[in-house]
Amino acid sequence: TKGGVVEVYSKRALANPIRVLEGAELKPGDTLRFRHRGEHRAHILVIEQDSAGSLTVFAPFGGAHSVVVSGDDFLPDAVALDGTLGKSSLFIIHSATQFELAPLMEDLRASRQPQCQGCTVDLFHFEKVP
Repeated sequence: TKGGVVEVYSKRALANPIRVLEGAELKPGDTLRFRHRGEHRAHILVIEQDSAGSLTVFAPFGGAHSVVVSGDDFLPDAVALDGTLGKSSLFIIHSATQFELAPLMEDLRASRQPQCQGCTVDLFHFEKVP
């Protein structure tokens, strides 16, 4: 993310994970991990909106609220990209305190910028190619 506190990493097959830069091309099946960069604990949520408009919570996978990360560390979840090709956006939401998923998903479904009190929202874009 531009000036953000979360970095995106990708792993393909048996290769070592690499940091993904804004606008990168990724393939279905690539595994994404997210790394919090900072000295302080943070509460983080990562939501993907794919080219079809579908929303998927990447981290915490299946969670109802943000996941806490202490200091400089990877988030516990990894996610394999599905086969929907085209441009995708990651909404990387972070805060000093825990926050709930449901209101953020409502905002995104209504095509509004996700908001929660005390949160910062960073956007990260990539493209899924064959």
